[in-house]
Amino acid sequence: MNKKKIAIFVEGQTELIFVSDFLIKWYKYNPEIIGFNCLASQGTKLFQGGYSSFGNENSELYYIIQNVGNDESVISKILEETTHLVSKGYELILGLRDMYSKKYVQKTRTFPPQIDNTLNKLYIDSIHQVLSLHPAASIISIHHAIMEVETWFIGMPKSLLGLDKRFTPEFIHQHSTKIDLDTDPEKTIFHPAAAIADLGKAAQAHIYDKHDYEIQNMCNQLSREDYATLMSSGKCETFASFAQKLIADN
Repeated sequence: MNKKKIAIFVEGQTELIFVSDFLIKWYKYNPEIIGFNCLASQGTKLFQGGYSSFGNENSELYYIIQNVGNDESVISKILEETTHLVSKGYELILGLRDMYSKKYVQKTRTFPPQIDNTLNKLYIDSIHQVLSLHPAASIISIHHAIMEVETWFIGMPKSLLGLDKRFTPEFIHQHSTKIDLDTDPEKTIFHPAAAIADLGKAAQAHIYDKHDYEIQNMCNQLSREDYATLMSSGKCETFASFAQKLIADN
């Protein structure tokens, strides 16, 4: 395996914790292979409950994972930092954003709001057009979780046991009107974080609120096999695309 340096820009702590957990488990906690450093933009607090760093720059694969603080800043940060990162030997620049946003809600034409594939394509195409003008466009890859990274947790429902041990598939079936584990959540759930919170409300149980410890607790339920199963399941194609790019050629 050739040594490789990869930079990842994510919009928030949910994505930062999720990505670091995926990487460390995918490469089986081997510091000779995997190293990363989690960074936070100025004015944001870096989560310290999980691995904020692992391995080092001598690891065969070294990643920086930067939480930029909001979805609007992912693209601007990539445009701002890529030239410098290339000069430092980074060979791949990735961005991860949620598709869901207040702006997205305002642009939907249905009530209640629904996933709009035409709007998704418009957002994705417009961003690709902007990035295509960058001199290093060939090494930049932007990914959108549809509609949020919480969709991927729902795609691995064992993760929800990290919020409440009662959140089994049977419990979810009985108490949730928004989560159907037999369907692809990125095609059916408009606001996944709210769907998880509503599960807690309906059951008078834990109400999810995107706290760092909640995200870490959900990740703690997951194994490498859970990630691999989701990648090959045909569900959550946005996760499969992003994960395959993370580990491609490695």
